[in-house]
Amino acid sequence: MKRFLVALLGGAMVFGTALAAAAALSVDGGVIQAGADNTLVCDDDGIYVSAWATNTYPVDEGVESVKIKGVNPACDGARILGRVELTSSDPADNSTYLYTSGTNPYASGYTDVIANGDRNTEYTLYLKQADYTTPVWEPAENIVGIKIWLEGTSS
Repeated sequence: MKRFLVALLGGAMVFGTALAAAAALSVDGGVIQAGADNTLVCDDDGIYVSAWATNTYPVDEGVESVKIKGVNPACDGARILGRVELTSSDPADNSTYLYTSGTNPYASGYTDVIANGDRNTEYTLYLKQADYTTPVWEPAENIVGIKIWLEGTSS
């Protein structure tokens, strides 16, 4: 019994030391915010989708972007990201979702969309495939949801 208590005490000391070391680590970076949470750091009243932009070329009524508004001025400098869920999206496979970029669908590549501190600005997030660079136009009936993230702030 004495050996068991000594081993238990030793294990507790090792665990306590590891926990104290982890608590001392510093993390440098901005906050990440998403969803309908009403306690977000820089935008406690939320943002909203103001429009889905469709295009008839190169596909009939393909959605090419989502427009959002209502980003709080306190979020100035935050990167705005989105993930679009499709009827075919598989939670176990991120490549089955669409993502967003500031680069228009007629160009490849990726551009950050950055909040500018003006609540009235409408931001356009263009749909891209999971590689974030390949443009895509998606039939509206395939889109079932979108999540928007505000990542990092200057405040």
